[in-house]
Order: sequence, then C-alpha cells, then structure tokens
Amino acid sequence: TPLAGLENLQLLKLSGNRITDISPLAGLVNLEELILGGNPITDFTPIYGLVEVAEVTVEIGGIPIDFEILQRLNPADRIVCDIEREPIRPRIENRTYPSIFQVTCAYIINRPELSWSEQIAYDLFSCTAFGAEFFQGPDGLVLRLHEKSREAEGIRKRRPNILFLAGTPIGFHAAGVDEYPEDSPYYFRDKSGNRIIDTRWGTVALLDFRHPDVQKRFIQQAREFSRCGIFDGIAIDKWASTGHGDMPREEHVAAKDRMIQGIRDAVDDDFLILVTTGNDIMPTRHHAEYINGFFMETTEDYEGGYTHAGLAHIENTLSWAEENLREPQINCLAGRGDRNELLDSPRNLQWMRLWTTMSLTHSDGYVVFTMGGGPGHPPHPFEFWPGHADLHAQGIRHGHQNTHYHYDFWDADLGRPVGGDETKAQLYENREGLFIREFTNGWAVYNRSGKEQEIELPQEVSGWNSGVENQRRHTLVDLDGEIYLKAEMPPTADVNGDGVVNIQDLVIVANAFAEAAPYLNGDCV
Repeated sequence: TPLAGLENLQLLKLSGNRITDISPLAGLVNLEELILGGNPITDFTPIYGLVEVAEVTVEIGGIPIDFEILQRLNPADRIVCDIEREPIRPRIENRTYPSIFQVTCAYIINRPELSWSEQIAYDLFSCTAFGAEFFQGPDGLVLRLHEKSREAEGIRKRRPNILFLAGTPIGFHAAGVDEYPEDSPYYFRDKSGNRIIDTRWGTVALLDFRHPDVQKRFIQQAREFSRCGIFDGIAIDKWASTGHGDMPREEHVAAKDRMIQGIRDAVDDDFLILVTTGNDIMPTRHHAEYINGFFMETTEDYEGGYTHAGLAHIENTLSWAEENLREPQINCLAGRGDRNELLDSPRNLQWMRLWTTMSLTHSDGYVVFTMGGGPGHPPHPFEFWPGHADLHAQGIRHGHQNTHYHYDFWDADLGRPVGGDETKAQLYENREGLFIREFTNGWAVYNRSGKEQEIELPQEVSGWNSGVENQRRHTLVDLDGEIYLKAEMPPTADVNGDGVVNIQDLVIVANAFAEAAPYLNGDCV
C-alpha cells in the first residue's frame, strides 16, 4: 500500500518478494520499468492501464512481456511459456551415433573455454530446467522461467536433435529444509517425530510421498513442464531406490504407482519420462508402460572398474529396458572408470570405449562416461578443474558425479543402425562376450569375452582408436571397444539412409531423374 502514492517512481524492482496483489501499482503512471519476477502473481489486470499513460517495460522471470500479450494470455497457464514443442520422435530417430547425453548440469572438464550454453554439446540434456521455478497459484502450481531459457533456441540451432529434460526442481523424495514449515506433515519423520535430514547432496529433508498433497504437487510439476515447449520431458531421480527411512515397502511402491500413473495421465503421450536406476532393473517393473528410459547410473564392482559378470548383468538390464519400456525410448547408460586416475589416462580411455560400444551394440540409446564419485570421494591430487584438488585436501564436500571429458572417440560418425531391434546384443560368430553391430558408416564392436579377439569384417575398414587403416582383419583386446569406419562409402540403394531399401528410396530416385544426384551406379547422372 505505501507504494500507491509514489506517482513519480520510474523504476521498481519487486522480484522475489512473494507478492500476490499488485493493485497498489495501478497509479504509478510514471513507471518506465517494472520487474516482478519470482512472485506468485496470477492477476495482472491492475497494471494493464499503465500502458495507456507510459511506455513501461514489465519483466516476469527475467523475460520482458509485451502488454498486448499480457492481456491476451491467462497468466496462470501460459504467461511465461507459450512456446510450441517441436515433434520429439523425429529428433530421436534422426540423430547419428555415438549419441551422448549430459545430466545434472555436468560440464565438460576439458573444454573450459566453452560458455555455459556451448557446454551443452550433445543429444540429450537434463539439468535444472533453465532456472525455472514453481509458485503456488489459485488453481495449482505455476511455472515461471528464468532468462536462461532464452538460450534454448540457440542451442537447438546448433543441435537440432537435442532433447531437453527438466531435472530439479522436480522431485518427490526430498525438499529443502525451509520449503515447508518445520512441523509440516509433508516431511518424513523418524520414530521420534523428527525430520530425516539428508546431507549427502546438500541439506534436504526427506518427504513423505505417501501424502496426497506431496503426490499432487509432484504430478503438477510434471504437468507444468509438459505445457512448456522448451522441455521434452522430465528426469526423475531416486526412482529405483527402495529405501526411504522405515517406510514399509508396500506403501513405498503403492505411492510410486499413484505418482507415475498420475504423471502419465497429466502429460502428452510423447512427453518423455526418464528415471534414475543403477545396474539392476528397477524393482517396479510394472511401471515400464509409463516410462521412456532408464538413466542407468552404474556403480563399480570394485575400486577402479567392473567385473566381466558385472558388465554382463548391466547388459541384461539395458536390453530389458530396450525391450520393455515405452516408445519413444531414451535409455541413457552412464559408465565410470578409475577415479584414482585422470579421465584421459590409458586405463580410463579404455573404459570409455567399452561403455560407448556397449551402448552402441546393445541399444538405440545415449551414453556418457563420467568421473563418478560423490561428496564422500577420498582426496586425490588431480586438478580435474582449477582448485579441485584443494577442495579434497581441505575436506570440503562436493559432488562431481557426472562431470566428464569430451572424447575424440565420440566424434566418429557411425551414422544410423542398419536394421532393427534384432541387431542389438548380437554376438560376433557366436563368440561369448564379443558383440558387433553394423551402422550405415561402419561397425561397433564391444569385447568382454575374457580374451583378445580377432575379427574380420565384410569390407576394408579403419579403426578409429587403433589407427589401423583399410583392413578387413582387426584385433581387439579384452574389456575394450572399437569403432570401425568403412574405407569407402560406395553409392547405395538406401538413398534416405534409414537402414532399409524400400519404395521410399525408389520415389526419391524417380523424382530426381536425369539429375546429378542421387545416383546408384556411379555415373553421376
């Protein structure tokens, strides 16, 4: 109310003050700039009249809003995101391999010269939703975007097939210790009635996601993201976890049943749901019809690596996901290496090739090779980034779970898989643990057979890592992988590069009759 008489005021910044009623602003006729971001305002009509007497810029969530648009839209639904989503399935189907992903805002350690948006360099990115925030409106949650969301358009121009998945602030298992009153029934409590505080990844308190209001809020968060075309889906952490204090298992599962069904009912059919799992198939297998992908955050069998049996188990989990999850699928495989060595050490480069080729031979999904290691990782001398070793030396807890390098191996252009699902997890000449898959530009081979293997391919190829060029026979050591690119790319009847020859290729050729391309017999006509 004290603002009502300040008629000569020209600049007013009210962001982050939890203001709901802006009627006192109606008389501020000399305003030139008004900033309202971070407030749960749903009625903007009191300031509509300002445009008639002044040239005023209004910003909400860091984004300037034109008055004509402001008056046309329903603020509670669309005020900060009226962007139409590009079709999702073509972006999944049209990308080339290897296909890399980034999660939890993890950045590329060996590319420090890149800006934040340039660091988003792959095919799938899940992070903090470009700074989006939720506020409670009269009819439910309202999603407000941060100005970082403007960068999404530029990123899509560079990476037209990229998928953006909203990670935090969406979550069902925990919330900030100040998000609700200390005595709120939404917090999960121990037998003494105290909130259960988790300090492993910051300071949060476990939520009692059996509570209908907690479930409703979680479902509303997913719904709001689905209404904003910037986002192609959501990433849900902790979904495969079976422990949540002393919550009985049957109640744990029943609550997740209600939430995942409610989310799928609230979002578009092709809106993507990615859930975090580990080496195992999630305990709630019956959720497969609602979920588009696993984020397989694998863990080592011993300090520094994985056993042959452990890798076979992970392969089976990945294959199960490829066979059972909802279409379109976005299975994401994350492997780790030896955390006591630099990410570009010979040993870790070999682990990176293994994980990349496991993904290539067993799935149509995405892959990343990460540093691994949570806040409790022991001290080490390596400067993964400036000052990193000092953090460990001083005992300062920090996470670098999914930070990673960019590897030249990921620059190999394999093209698209040749054939369908029947080509996944195929053994080379029935040799146990030796897998091969053909792509339009070459082959991926993955070896966990327990011994060095010699292979012979149908034509001359060059090993991307080995440097052996234009040979049919190649040797691959155990626990390694390689990409073999075809020495020459002769004209093919598969004109559109979809891995099959059919009537669509014939139509393309017929429509280009007497033109220079495409040509199938090499005569350039």
